[in-house]
Amino acid sequence: MSPERLFYRLVCLMMALGVMVVLHGKCPGADGTAQGVLPVRSNPINGPIGTPIGGPIDLDGNPNLEGIAFDDKSSRLCVLNDVDNDTDGDGVAEAGEEIQIYAHESTPPALTLVSSFAIPAASNTGRILTDGRGLALAGDVGRQVLYTLSSRRKGTKDANGKDNFDSSLWRVDFTEPAHPKVQTVDLNRPVFDLRGAEVFDLACDKRGRIYISFDASKQAANLNDQRSRGILRFEVRGDGPWSQAVAGSRNLVKKILPGSGKTLRHHAFGLTMMDMDGHEYLIATIEELTSNRDQEIYAAETETGRGFFKFNAPQMTGNLNTERRLAYGAGVLWVAEQREGLDQVQRVVIKDNVYEPLVGYKRPRRIQFTMISRALGSKGEDCGKIIHSCGHPLESEILPSQGSYLAGHVVRKESPPPKPVSDQVGSEQLLSYLPMNDPSSRGRVTRVCYSTAASQHNVFKTVFEEDFWTREYRHFVYPHLASNSLGKLRDTDFRLGHLKKGDPAIPDSLPRFHWTHQEQIFEDFIDRAKAYIVEKYGVEADLTNPYWAARNISEYIRDNYNYPAPPASEDGSGDSRGNFVDYEHFHVANGPAVYKMIMTDPRFKIGIHNRRSGCMAAGGMFLAVMRYMGYPARWIGTSLQKLPAKDHIDDTDIFHDSNGDGMFNADDYMKYIIHGHYTNEVYLGPGYGWQRFDATPKKPDDRECDGLDYDDFAHLHSRDSQYELMKRRVTPGQNPCAVASSIGVGYNEHFFRNDRENRADCAKSSIYHEATGVYTSACKGEQGYDFVVIRERPSMVGGRHGLRWLPCLTFDVVLNGGKPTIGTNTVEFTPRGPWALFEPDARVEIVLRFEDGGKIAHKVLKTDVAWDKGRETVTIPEDAQGKSIHLQVRKIGPEKFIGGASPKFSLP
Repeated sequence: MSPERLFYRLVCLMMALGVMVVLHGKCPGADGTAQGVLPVRSNPINGPIGTPIGGPIDLDGNPNLEGIAFDDKSSRLCVLNDVDNDTDGDGVAEAGEEIQIYAHESTPPALTLVSSFAIPAASNTGRILTDGRGLALAGDVGRQVLYTLSSRRKGTKDANGKDNFDSSLWRVDFTEPAHPKVQTVDLNRPVFDLRGAEVFDLACDKRGRIYISFDASKQAANLNDQRSRGILRFEVRGDGPWSQAVAGSRNLVKKILPGSGKTLRHHAFGLTMMDMDGHEYLIATIEELTSNRDQEIYAAETETGRGFFKFNAPQMTGNLNTERRLAYGAGVLWVAEQREGLDQVQRVVIKDNVYEPLVGYKRPRRIQFTMISRALGSKGEDCGKIIHSCGHPLESEILPSQGSYLAGHVVRKESPPPKPVSDQVGSEQLLSYLPMNDPSSRGRVTRVCYSTAASQHNVFKTVFEEDFWTREYRHFVYPHLASNSLGKLRDTDFRLGHLKKGDPAIPDSLPRFHWTHQEQIFEDFIDRAKAYIVEKYGVEADLTNPYWAARNISEYIRDNYNYPAPPASEDGSGDSRGNFVDYEHFHVANGPAVYKMIMTDPRFKIGIHNRRSGCMAAGGMFLAVMRYMGYPARWIGTSLQKLPAKDHIDDTDIFHDSNGDGMFNADDYMKYIIHGHYTNEVYLGPGYGWQRFDATPKKPDDRECDGLDYDDFAHLHSRDSQYELMKRRVTPGQNPCAVASSIGVGYNEHFFRNDRENRADCAKSSIYHEATGVYTSACKGEQGYDFVVIRERPSMVGGRHGLRWLPCLTFDVVLNGGKPTIGTNTVEFTPRGPWALFEPDARVEIVLRFEDGGKIAHKVLKTDVAWDKGRETVTIPEDAQGKSIHLQVRKIGPEKFIGGASPKFSLP
C-alpha cells in the first residue's frame, strides 16, 4: 500500500473515530460515496438487565470478527477483522489485521460499513499484526488510542503438556493522523506472569489501566489456584509510559484479578468497561474454553474483580459453540458472535431499568409438614402439653419470589384408634407476629396444642398442608446504587451495642447468655474482617455501603469458619448432621445462642480448627454485625426443591412417579428436598429492597481422609470462587425452587423450645465466661425455621417430623368414557386445585405418551387449549395399536409434568 493511500485511509479512520481532521474533500466510504457522522437514535428499552434489545444485527463486509469496541464520540462500532495476511502464500504476512468501522442506525436496527483500515507495522519491532483478537478504545488524556492483542501458538508445550503462546499487546496512537504510532509489547515477559498463556480480549478504564483476559488454566494446577488468576490488569506510570514499557520499565504496576472460576476450563473471554454515574464496572463473559458452553455474562468491580451478578448470554444462532466479544456504548452492551455467513451483534440491556427484577415462571406446589410426638410414658400418663407450630410460607409482599394461599391451608390432627377425644385432638390457633414490629418481616404461624393428661394414647400427629408458588425473582445489583437510608425502617434501632440483657434482634434464653462486652466483641470481629479483606483482595474493606458491608462480612465468615459435622455421640446428644452444641470444645453448630461465642476469637482463644458454624450460627453472626453497624438485616429459613441436572417431563428423578404416567399426580411427591437452611437478607434501599446474602461456610471436605469433622484449613478450602459467590452466596433474589416459611425463628416464643421443667438443673450446670459474657448450659435448645415442636416436659416426649412437596394443580382425565379407541375420541379433563388463583391464563396440550421399543415417546394430539375448557376431541392414530398408552393433559410451559393423565390402556 502506498504511503499516500495509507495516510488517506488513516484519515478516514480518524474521522470515523471522531478525531478532528481538516482536509480538502471528503472521506469515501466502502462504496466510494461520501459518508457523514450518523447519530445513534435509541428505541425505548424494556426488560431487566440482560434482556436482548430487538434481534441480532448482521455485519456486512463479511468480517472474521475477533474483537469489537464502540466509540460514543462518533457513534461507531469498530470491529477487528482477522484477515488473510499472507496473500501470496509465501508464509510471510504482507499486511496487518483490519479495523472495520460501522455506522449504527437504531430504526430499523442496522450497522453499515463506512470504512476500513489495515493496521501498520509496529515502529519498535517492525512486526505486522497477525492472529489478532480483542479490541478496545482508550481515551488517554489528550490522545486517541486503540488497543488490540495477538496470540499465536509457538509449537511448544509446557511441563503440563499445554500449548505455549506468543502473545503481544498492540497500541495504535492516532492522535497525530499524519504520524500514527504503532507499538507492541511482549506479554511473555516474566513481569506479566502469563507463562505462555493464550490471551482473548481486553478493555481499558478511565485511569488508563488495561485489562486482559487469558487462559488461567495455564497457571492453575487446581480450581483453588485458578480462583485468584483470571484477568491481568496493569498500567505503566511515569513520563513517556509506553516507551518505558517497551524498554522494560520497572514502573509497571500489575495485578491478577480473579476469574469466574466455575471450572478449570471456564474463563473470562470477552471484556469491556462500562461507566455508570461515574462508577466503572468490568463486564466479562464466562465461557468454557474447549466447547464455549455455559456462556454467561457478569459484572465485576474493577479494583478487585469481585463479581456482583451474572445473566445468560444472548443466543443469536442457537449454536453454543461460539466465542463472544463484548463492547459497551450508546448505553447498551454489544455482544458479538462469529457465525456461518455474516457475523452478528446483539444489543443487551446493561444500564437501563436497573431496579427492574427478573421475574420467572411460577412453580405451583403444595407444601406438607408432618409432626409426630410420642409420649414416652405409659398411656394416659400426664407428659405435659405438646405444641406443634407450623410456619406458613411467606407472602409475596415480603418475598416476591413466592406466594401462598393462606385461606386454603389445611391442618389435620390425627391419632391412632380408638377415636380421639377433643382434648387429645388438640386446639388450633393462627398467630401473626411482627419481629421487632417490622411489617416487612410479617409472618404467620399455626399452632396445635395437645393435652397429654386427657389422652388415652401416646402418639400425636399433625399434618399441615398449604398451596403456594415459587418463581425466579432476581435483581441485578450495582453496589453504588445501594442506599444506607433506612426508609420505612428508619424508626427501628438495629444497633445492639446499647443493650444490656438479651437482644430484641436476636433473642435468646436469658439464663444462658448475657451481653456484657458487646461493643468490644463487635469491634474486634469487624477489625478481623477488615484485615481479611485487605489480605484477600488488597483493598480496604468498605463498610459504609450496605452492599459492600454485607459482602465483606459474609465472605469473612464463609472463608474463616468451618461447617460442623460432629460424629454421633454415645449419649445421643448429637448426630452426624451437627444438631448439637459442644460448648466445652467450642464446637458450635446451630442456634442464635452461640453466635457471640464464635465471634470472639482470638479473645476466647478459639483456634481455626474449632471455628465451626452451621447456617443458623453463621446467620446469627452476620445478622448481629450488620445490625450493630446500623443496617437493616433479617433472617430467613428456607426449604429447597433440588432438581436434577436433566429436567424434562419423563425424568422420574424429579418426582416420585407412583403410577408411571409421567405426570405429577395426587399420589406423587417431589424428591430431593433440602430441608432446613438459613440465609440472610439486607435492605439495600428503596430501589433494590431486601437482597439475599448467605454467610454459611461450606460443608466439610474430608479429601485428606484424616477423619476430621471439619475442613482443616477453612481459609483456603472454603474460599468461594466469584462464580459461586454470584450464583449462590450473593444472589440478588431467591432461588426459584426455594420456599421460605418464616423469618427468624428466635423472634418469638413460639419458635423456641422452653426448658421450663429443667431450668433449675440448667442453671446449676451453667458456666460463665468473663471474656464474652456468655453462659453455657447443658440444656439443649431446639429451633426450626418452618415447624417447631414445643414440649412442656421434653424428657418425657420424643418425636420426628418430615417435609414433602406435593402437586396442587392436577387434572382427572377420562378418555372416551373409559373406552378409548383408534380414531376419534372425546377427552374429558376436570381440573383439581386452585388453577384460577395460580394459573388463570394457563394453556394445556393433549399428548399421547406410549412406550415404543422400550423408550418413552410422545405425540401431541392437540395444543393451546384453555385449562378450564373441560372437553376436547382428539384422534388416536393407528400406529398406537398394541402399545402401552397414557393420554396426558399437561400444562404448556417449563414444567410440562403439571396436569394429569388417563389410566394406562392399550388398543388391540
